[in-house]
Amino acid sequence: MKFLLNVKRKLVNFSKCEYQTTVVVERDIFKRELEKVQNENDVLLGKHIAKAQQMRNEDINLPDTTEELQFYCLQKQEELITIKAAKENMEEALKGDIQMLKNQLMGEQTTKERLEDTYTQELDNLREKLGILESVQQELKLQQSQNDELDKRINALLEDLKTREEKISHLQAQIEELLAAKMELEKIRQSDSEVRWQHDEDVPDCNTCKKPFKVEKKSSIVAIAVKYFVWSARQGLYIVDRKNGNLKCVMCAILF
Repeated sequence: MKFLLNVKRKLVNFSKCEYQTTVVVERDIFKRELEKVQNENDVLLGKHIAKAQQMRNEDINLPDTTEELQFYCLQKQEELITIKAAKENMEEALKGDIQMLKNQLMGEQTTKERLEDTYTQELDNLREKLGILESVQQELKLQQSQNDELDKRINALLEDLKTREEKISHLQAQIEELLAAKMELEKIRQSDSEVRWQHDEDVPDCNTCKKPFKVEKKSSIVAIAVKYFVWSARQGLYIVDRKNGNLKCVMCAILF
């Protein structure tokens, strides 16, 4: 804003100074011309007065004869005509000079008015441009304020995002630890619940009553009852306990 005011002040001062300089120059020129004409007029008037005074002081010696008097009158008449013609020529010259000065003054006045109009128009244009610049400056200030606010919001969001990412990383680590613990627990549970099934050909006696099986153990599944697999043979039965995988005879399986 300060810069714009300085620009405005400089432009106004420049226009005023230029206008004042032009007016002063024109005024000096016109003043010199007027003094010149005045001096010429004073010189002519002084010569006329001096000549008239000289003629008054001179003695008038009129001729004695009529012929000489007529010649004297003719001579004076010619001098008067010459003086009158010179006077008229001088008046015409002075009128021409005065008219020329008037025309010059009018031209200078027209030029001055034209310059005033030009400077006024330029000053109005500069004021308009200054108003536009001030409006643009206000918009830039508003935009800068909005940008600063957006930067603050972006920084806050980035900080929040960083915090959330740290929380997510921490939660992921906890989840991985829980999954690993769960898998380990599952392995333990599986190892505890695993049953090693005994093959019928490797067990000749009942694990409970120790009595030998009486039949050839070539069996097939004939029924499933809750926790037991019941196997049948051609001449006898044996049962596989699902809890521990041991072979039992039917009686032990029922009693125990």
